[in-house]
Amino acid sequence: MIVKYRVYAFDGTGVRMSYLDDSHAFIMANTLLMYVEELRESAAIVQFDLPEQWQKYQPP
Repeated sequence: MIVKYRVYAFDGTGVRMSYLDDSHAFIMANTLLMYVEELRESAAIVQFDLPEQWQKYQPP
């Protein structure tokens, strides 16, 4: 199953929200990702299509 969707994450009113704009992204998975309850324990692959000029960073 492949699911593609766009999200709006431009609130900027709190540290517990995801924020995306043209220069950077702060991603809180619990605010952006969805799941089917019956498949919650199944493995999944998440892919982000980022602008080419962005550098990727993953905290340790």
